[in-house]
Amino acid sequence: MPPTQLVFSCLGVLAVHAAGYYLVHKAFHEVPGMYRHHKLHHKFQPPTAFSAVAFHPFEFACYVFGGQMIFFVLPIHPSVLLVEGFYTAYHLIEDH
Repeated sequence: MPPTQLVFSCLGVLAVHAAGYYLVHKAFHEVPGMYRHHKLHHKFQPPTAFSAVAFHPFEFACYVFGGQMIFFVLPIHPSVLLVEGFYTAYHLIEDH
């Protein structure tokens, strides 16, 4: 894969994943009945790195299956998958 294609593929995957995460998270706050599955995540005060991975199983399924479907739909180089995985782990810890 040419380096420029690799860079654009990586940026595209990060953008699609961030948009998907935002939309799912917004739905957990705004769609009636979904917040009850999300409130466990907000139970931890002050937020810590551990609260970043405190999920109800339904919420976990929404994030994992929703956010990871891109890897089954689009042909993505394995190095892009690694960058996305490391970025996601870093973002979860740093964001909380």
